[in-house]
Amino acid sequence: MKKFLLCLAALLAVIGAGAAVFVWRERTLEEERTERFLEMRQKADLSQQDSDLGEIPVDFEELEAINPDIYAWITVPGTTIDTPVLQREGDVSYYLSHAWTGEADADGSVCSESQYNGTDFEDAHTVLYGNNCSDGTLFGSLRLFEDESFFDTHRTIAVYTPDAIRYYRIFAAYEYDSRHLLQSFDCGSPEGMDKYIKEILSQRNLYAQIDEAACTDTVVGEDTRLLTLSTGSSRGDGMTYLVQGILEKTFLR
Repeated sequence: MKKFLLCLAALLAVIGAGAAVFVWRERTLEEERTERFLEMRQKADLSQQDSDLGEIPVDFEELEAINPDIYAWITVPGTTIDTPVLQREGDVSYYLSHAWTGEADADGSVCSESQYNGTDFEDAHTVLYGNNCSDGTLFGSLRLFEDESFFDTHRTIAVYTPDAIRYYRIFAAYEYDSRHLLQSFDCGSPEGMDKYIKEILSQRNLYAQIDEAACTDTVVGEDTRLLTLSTGSSRGDGMTYLVQGILEKTFLR
């Protein structure tokens, strides 16, 4: 019996040591990922004036070496949104449960759907998805736009790709139902885009912030490009929260 107890104690010690090593390894990897991410983060200075760029202020070669599914970087000044954008061919939900490095992560990443959007932001309507993280990361800080004063003073989305910087002017932020926007609304024609923008302008829920003048000043045509940031609502299941902008400037490399 004594021998058995000694063996059992030794076995438990080995298991405990293994578990400790596993926890230490996971913590080290997480710290490395965080450090690497912070090194990658960009800040949009919004000062670009020329139509041509000498360089893109994002090291896409290094990002793509880490994960070739990274195709853009999005920054929303005034929020914590400052992160890579990813897309996995044929897998709609992959990056809702995987980090930008490709590793499993319940918080996920900011991503788009290959079935509906390309990676060049040339579609009439591009939708980016991100989880509504309680700590404000990913798209958790979109809820800041519920505040009218914040909405009025933070109106830019900057999107970097290897060949361009695109600035979108935010004109709407509101709670919406869970319908699939790209399936439900055809923005591929000026008429379809005009119809969808009118749908946006009709939103009148309590926390809706809509700049009708921004749409009135925009001539809807074949070159109109709409960007939607979509996350889950903080107020109820089956609802989404959307922040939307219209492409205002493009600076090419």
